[in-house]
Amino acid sequence: MKGGMTGIVALEDQVVKHFKNYEAAGVKYLLMNTRVPIDPRLTRLGVRKVFSDPVGLATIYAMPHPRPFFSTTNPSCTVSSTNPDQATVHCTSATTLTRLELSMKGWSATVNGTATPLTTLDGVFQQVAVPAGTSTVTYRFLPPHEHLALLAGFLGMLFLLGSVVNERRRFVPRWPGRGSHASRR
Repeated sequence: MKGGMTGIVALEDQVVKHFKNYEAAGVKYLLMNTRVPIDPRLTRLGVRKVFSDPVGLATIYAMPHPRPFFSTTNPSCTVSSTNPDQATVHCTSATTLTRLELSMKGWSATVNGTATPLTTLDGVFQQVAVPAGTSTVTYRFLPPHEHLALLAGFLGMLFLLGSVVNERRRFVPRWPGRGSHASRR
């Protein structure tokens, strides 16, 4: 390979080497450079092409068995979801719901409207305890110090508004008003 293409080959080698980790992390798609043919080892692993852009710069490949975004520790449970911030869990016994979202400060969860503590799985993903029966789990993210950032933004807008008003007050025209005889000299 010539030029910058060696980096892409190295990337594909890493994908092949850590293929199971990508699936376990829930990776559904790989974005690859169209100008380099896909590594045959990836094709043998079940990776398939789903889209090539018309310009020919990138191709999207689908992983064969990505881990679902929501899963439970009890295989008899069912999880349904129409968006990544809410899931409905049907289970005959209490279980743990895992969500493949980065676990970080600012995330909170409710189960059937009641705040529930989030725990971390493998130092990365979110988990929440769910009781037996049908439960609706809702996730919410509010970045740490968000209130301070909003206050700073509001104060900044007030400062800008004050600056504009102050400039308009200080502006004094240097020419006589319209229609005055002095302007017709």
